[in-house]
Amino acid sequence: MTSSSARVNGRWCRVDPGELESDAEVAPGIAISWDPTAPHRCAGFRAEAPEDLRPVVDVLRALGAEPARWLRLVALLAFDRLLHLPLNRSLLDAEIAVAQHEVARTLAPGSGTREHLVRQALGRARDAAPGLLRYLEHLVVRGSRPPRALDAALERVAAGYRSLLGEVGEPDPQLAVVTEAWHQLSQLDVGDDRGADPVPRSAPSARGGVDLLDPRMVKARLLDLGTAVDAAEIDVTPMHWKGRPAVRVRVAAYGGPGGPDDPDLAVRLVERRSGEICGHGLLGERSTVPSLSLREADDAYFEGVVELPDGVDPDDVRVDLVDAGAARPLPPAIDDAELRRVRRAALFLAAWRSLVAEARLWGVGAAPADRLRDLADRLGPGPADAPLWAGGPSTASLHRLADLGDEALAELLAADGPPTGVRRTPAAVHGPGDLLAAEVAAAFERRAA
Repeated sequence: MTSSSARVNGRWCRVDPGELESDAEVAPGIAISWDPTAPHRCAGFRAEAPEDLRPVVDVLRALGAEPARWLRLVALLAFDRLLHLPLNRSLLDAEIAVAQHEVARTLAPGSGTREHLVRQALGRARDAAPGLLRYLEHLVVRGSRPPRALDAALERVAAGYRSLLGEVGEPDPQLAVVTEAWHQLSQLDVGDDRGADPVPRSAPSARGGVDLLDPRMVKARLLDLGTAVDAAEIDVTPMHWKGRPAVRVRVAAYGGPGGPDDPDLAVRLVERRSGEICGHGLLGERSTVPSLSLREADDAYFEGVVELPDGVDPDDVRVDLVDAGAARPLPPAIDDAELRRVRRAALFLAAWRSLVAEARLWGVGAAPADRLRDLADRLGPGPADAPLWAGGPSTASLHRLADLGDEALAELLAADGPPTGVRRTPAAVHGPGDLLAAEVAAAFERRAA
């Protein structure tokens, strides 16, 4: 018996994936599973290769020899989908391109997978160069280098562009402009605002919706995820459409930078009591819905109308939203307790990493202890010593970290390497799970604004 394809699958951590675990395709037909709560471990490996397993074997060998480089690429791709934070798209793409080149260099010269990754890295780096150049020039105009945390992150990206220049046999102006702009910035004196006034904190956003977004089903920076576990984002209004009972579904669009292009949002109506699917629709499709998506600066939203089946009351349906590019397929049913764990995980990931970025930039000026207490309280009630989600911290452990005080906590979060003798929550923002350059830039721009 012969087969036209081969499949290799493996799980090396928990049997069931954690709430934040996701897959990222690192090479054609080859995906690695990774969880930001355990950033130094590969959670699984999946590959489908037509007949020839050599590319799979090559990647497995390289992953075993240089796990940190491969896991960093997976982390960047995963955070692109998971992080509900305003990220500079060009800076994020530039860092992904650099990481793709780094993993390509772990493969044997001449291998097809290496050549594919180099082509991808060069294409992505060139596409990101205009936006990255604008950002670097914006910093040059300020007249000083940014604080050390952002300066170091940008230096790594610029070094990656220099390395990519070595892959081309002739001058490449698209890549060279980035290294030249970095050189201009590097000649300036370093600015450092550590110890300045505390960073202003934004109040949790008020919500008047009916149903909750599932962060697993919608890519980050597409819809406006609330700042609390139970802050419903999906507004559902009963109405009649073409003489039929229906519901108008409306949800706020993400208002910051770095969102995905060409979103494809689907609606699923589910009977609350039975869990049965009773309707489908689309948001933002002109040919099928009235009053489609408005993506204006001050009041951007997606909106659509979905017909109800006969005999179904609007109050008896739950609305699920799914993006066609989401990391996981939509499950047949969503358990309320599970959904709240997922939302806790997504909200914590964004808020915690934002706090770490500001602590590395501003030190005690970020007021990390108070912010961490606020975050622990926002994640909702529950047993103090129980993990907030699979692999996550407990509220008690977060309060113990906050009890260290601003100075000790800022020093812990600003450490250059994985902290020793502490819980893994701070250690998760190191190595493959280290802050993205775009995260540090976003924290810097918030303070500048």
